[in-house]
Amino acid sequence: MLIPGLGADAGLFRPQREFFGNRLVVPPWIEAEPEESLSSYARRLGRTLDLPRPFWIGGISFGGMMAAEIAEERPDDIAGLVLIGACTDRRQITLPFRLAAKLGPRLPRGIVRGMLNRVVPTLFAAAEGVSNDPLATSVLDEVAYRTDVSQLTWGARAIANWTGGAEPKVPTFRAHGRSDAVIPMRESDFRPGADLVIEGGRHLIHLTHHEIVNRWIASKLDAPDV
Repeated sequence: MLIPGLGADAGLFRPQREFFGNRLVVPPWIEAEPEESLSSYARRLGRTLDLPRPFWIGGISFGGMMAAEIAEERPDDIAGLVLIGACTDRRQITLPFRLAAKLGPRLPRGIVRGMLNRVVPTLFAAAEGVSNDPLATSVLDEVAYRTDVSQLTWGARAIANWTGGAEPKVPTFRAHGRSDAVIPMRESDFRPGADLVIEGGRHLIHLTHHEIVNRWIASKLDAPDV
């Protein structure tokens, strides 16, 4: 099971869906309660999951934070945790991103909707260096167009107020781009041979380097003993 990033839906995992088929489960978002914390929401989302146990859980960016919180609460149900461009420590999120998370919810909904439809996908594609990548730009455009503004603004506020510190007691594996500018990697978090570091990769490695990431995930799922 993979949880998408902030404001995104299952469409963010198009390359993973094509690779894993029905093995991939992407849970739908549930409605957030007013002022609900990221941890509280993750635990409520985790209680809606009805999968054969033990199951693998993971996520991209914001979704990885969610997955870590769920794994912390349900360790006996989780076979392993996969974090893709994600973190379990709020201090690893860059200051500009945290400031954007604080300011975003203050913008009028109409402005946010217009930015999602016209500006955000282009800016993100440029920042990720994928402006000429048909797959990445198509996914970003489609996901941004479908984004629920209420869910997005709640998620931004939740990130800004997140205390971090999830410590799941399950096998945990990380995949990260060496050049990720949203959640920079910390060398001390990675284990050679177990985790995946993509040289030149940025925040969207599941799109830009999907063949490598997919094979790496599959190697964890199919390993006889993690």
